[in-house]
Amino acid sequence: MEKIISKYSTIIDDHNLNDENYFDDKDYISNSMLSLISKSPAHYIYSLYNKRPETEAFKFGSAFHCAFLEPSKFNKEYSVLDINMRPDNTKTMAAKVNKEWKEKYQMEARDKIILSNHMMSNITDMSMSLLGSMTVSSLFSDGEAENIYAWINNDTGVRCKGKFDYINHSLE
Repeated sequence: MEKIISKYSTIIDDHNLNDENYFDDKDYISNSMLSLISKSPAHYIYSLYNKRPETEAFKFGSAFHCAFLEPSKFNKEYSVLDINMRPDNTKTMAAKVNKEWKEKYQMEARDKIILSNHMMSNITDMSMSLLGSMTVSSLFSDGEAENIYAWINNDTGVRCKGKFDYINHSLE
């Protein structure tokens, strides 16, 4: 990857970007930021001061992304609320006893993102389907997930950043 980036740019090795600050960082420009600018400068400026709303689809996609690419990190960041384990299965989740159980679960999960059984089942099925493919398995082996690179574009002088989902070292 460095060969590709360094062909047109100068790699910045001492950047301060990491998983915790990557999306909040405004010192470097990313592909997502460029996409917003291409819609309009107003879209980009709005994104600088406003977080993107968290949708169920976004939560699901992020959870799948993490489960597939960084499985060791998944259980630290996500928790599954199995409503089949609720105290009173004869009543809905609107019942007081079940509501209290859910609230207690959410408190114990602390900062974890809570997924439904259905979401987790789909994530597992999708991951197993991908890993069942020899082609996919070979592409996602001998490499590293979620690598952050920073560089200066030689033509424009713009400081850029990218978070690559997966870099397969055997293909470099």
